[in-house]
Amino acid sequence: MSIDLNLRIRDDYGNVVLSDESVIELLYSGEFEPSDILVDSTSDTRLYNNWAKIFDLTSLQIYTQPTETIEEFDKNNQAIWNIPESYQNIDLTEYLLKKM
Repeated sequence: MSIDLNLRIRDDYGNVVLSDESVIELLYSGEFEPSDILVDSTSDTRLYNNWAKIFDLTSLQIYTQPTETIEEFDKNNQAIWNIPESYQNIDLTEYLLKKM
């Protein structure tokens, strides 16, 4: 499932994928780094990436559907989540009862 956000789409994994129109506007504005965004794989984005190689420019990142399930995606992200050790081992029930 994906959510249509006008000229961009957000997938179930939180990736925002821009349309050709959005990418063209950003390219002309000069206010972004092409490697910071995901784009649909269209003839225009592939053509841009071909020319980017020739002129030694940064290529656009072409969006590919993740192969892992959402559950695997969440579990993998939780494993690398940066959270202090004291918070990981907290007894939440006891902590909340003390705050009441």
